Amino acid sequence: MYLDKHFKINKKLQLQINEHGYFVVKKFFSKKVIEDINRSVEKLILDKNNFYPPRNISHYKNNKKALRNPNGSLKFGLDENSIDQGYKYFYKLTNGVSYKDPLLKIRDLKKLVFKDKFIDLMIYLFQKKCYFGPLKLSTFFKNKLPKNCINFFHTDDLSFKVKKNSRSLKISIPLNVNNKKNTEYMHLPINKKKLNLKKQYFEIDSLSYNLKKKIISPKIELGDIIVFDPTNFFHSAKKPNTRIRNILYLEFVIDKKKSSNLKIFKKDFMSLSKKQKSFCQSFYKK
Repeated sequence: MYLDKHFKINKKLQLQINEHGYFVVKKFFSKKVIEDINRSVEKLILDKNNFYPPRNISHYKNNKKALRNPNGSLKFGLDENSIDQGYKYFYKLTNGVSYKDPLLKIRDLKKLVFKDKFIDLMIYLFQKKCYFGPLKLSTFFKNKLPKNCINFFHTDDLSFKVKKNSRSLKISIPLNVNNKKNTEYMHLPINKKKLNLKKQYFEIDSLSYNLKKKIISPKIELGDIIVFDPTNFFHSAKKPNTRIRNILYLEFVIDKKKSSNLKIFKKDFMSLSKKQKSFCQSFYKK
């Protein structure tokens, strides 16, 4: 389902997210805002202090089974010498990096994160009180390394039944895309409760022919967003087909214990609307 940025929040959307697990909003952000933030991300990667230590995917070339797990479960990280040589060297050794304190590193990121319409949308879709969950700003690399983690089909809770209060919803905001081409995001639009798939981190080739035909990969342009349910629907991301892929993920949760304690400058927090402030009270004001 494709919507324009003036979309109405109604039962049709709720039915779409419950039955198919996703929808795309076209041109929600201006291309200029996205391009400006993307340029800031491309500067962040030049300083190792801006990102968490990357996992050494090259170490697992002969142990691909270990790569069918969350990235954080991998014990071997890149050595300091490799990291010090910069991403144009170490991109051949890892599949991506995630940035620390993104709201402090790129203050304009608040233009993407704090939108009243996002809050209204999430409250309506959950039909109950919800909170900001994790915010993840990442860069993924085009290389010859094996796939890992998000490159396999999975649900974020890694279970076959959604546990009470474990449900979340995500908004994916691509920061650099080839316009009008299919995104790397792949989505199986059938609720996992209706599938007999007792596995996680699997490849598309392991699916039946009929299920393969149902997988969607939306066409995305700069400024578009994808809203999806990562706990009830299997999804994955292909490895980038361009040099790097920069992407921002916003997560919304109903479990208060999982609400975000992201760092934000106090001045930036005070500039938010009343609705936005109430939604991110757990943020750490710096």
